[in-house]
Amino acid sequence: MKKQLLLVLNGKGGVGKSFFAVNFVQYLKDRQIAHAAFDSDNENSTLKRFHPEAVFLNLADPRGLDPMIQELEATRQRIRKLIRVRDAIR
Repeated sequence: MKKQLLLVLNGKGGVGKSFFAVNFVQYLKDRQIAHAAFDSDNENSTLKRFHPEAVFLNLADPRGLDPMIQELEATRQRIRKLIRVRDAIR
């Protein structure tokens, strides 16, 4: 399997992004599937709360995606990346 980048996003709140992300990361853990999780929701960082190893991405910072890019470049194994993207700014 090739590396995969999965984005969980929607412009509206309350549609289940965090619910899906938290449970999907747990699914990967339970099956010992290599993965890296990132959370860009600075208001309700649910993914990071349930999975403290998730890396926070500060999308307000011009270099905010650097941790994700560095992880993608550094990983030589097949790995899934999951990013929970915050709701659109109102």
